[in-house]
Amino acid sequence: MLKQNLSHRPLLLISMFALVGIVSCGVEDIAKAKVTVVEEQAGPQIQLTQVPVAGATVRFYSDRMLTDHITSLQTSGSTGEVSFEYPYEAYLFYDATLGTRESNGHMIHMVPGETVSEQVVLPQ
Repeated sequence: MLKQNLSHRPLLLISMFALVGIVSCGVEDIAKAKVTVVEEQAGPQIQLTQVPVAGATVRFYSDRMLTDHITSLQTSGSTGEVSFEYPYEAYLFYDATLGTRESNGHMIHMVPGETVSEQVVLPQ
């Protein structure tokens, strides 16, 4: 009886490794970026405070020399945040616009499995 139980052990181990391999192959890491758009407003005692901007357009884009051309437009919600996901490591640029107001361009390094958080200030 003991020999029968031991004879199934190699098959059991192979099955376990196969299952782990199948499950881990299905998980893909995605690079994520979160950008918060803010504007500076005068607060009490003329102190500037940063306030989230809803309705701003954030553009994520690439330099053709660095990578394939990528362009994505996202609109900020009430918290001023937008999110962007990309399946590969990449250096991307982003900027924000609202009407005629436009921020400077910024670079972001996206790495699969990581989330990068940035803040961009719209000029007055």
